[in-house]
Amino acid sequence: MSVFSAASEWVDRLAVIALEMTCRNARELRPATHEQAIALLDAVVTRLAERGIKTQRRKLHVPLPRADTVPEQGTSRPAPLAITIELEHGWMLVTDEPVASPLVEIVGRCDEAGIDALLDLAYLIDEGVYGDAFHR
Repeated sequence: MSVFSAASEWVDRLAVIALEMTCRNARELRPATHEQAIALLDAVVTRLAERGIKTQRRKLHVPLPRADTVPEQGTSRPAPLAITIELEHGWMLVTDEPVASPLVEIVGRCDEAGIDALLDLAYLIDEGVYGDAFHR
């Protein structure tokens, strides 16, 4: 094995370890109960209102207004994005549809301090910057 490939392998391992540690640390901040998740989603609604976006929580998700540039998002028709929380994972993006929706996990602080970063990323996805986030 060459020195270059050995070094490359260690760089890859360190990157995976760093990502796992970041995910683990971010997940420690997620809500522990449905009541805490609902309170956090209500805080998302408040933060959106502060940004001039009017929406409301629907059970366990907060729909975002659909941008004109949003791709079809894994469905047969364009659907708005919604933010939800899974207790085991934290923030998730879903399509705002009454049927089962594909999930996109967002790794980040799942608490009030992480809302702005979540919303910034959700806007980029909603505008189609990353294409269809639900494409597998």
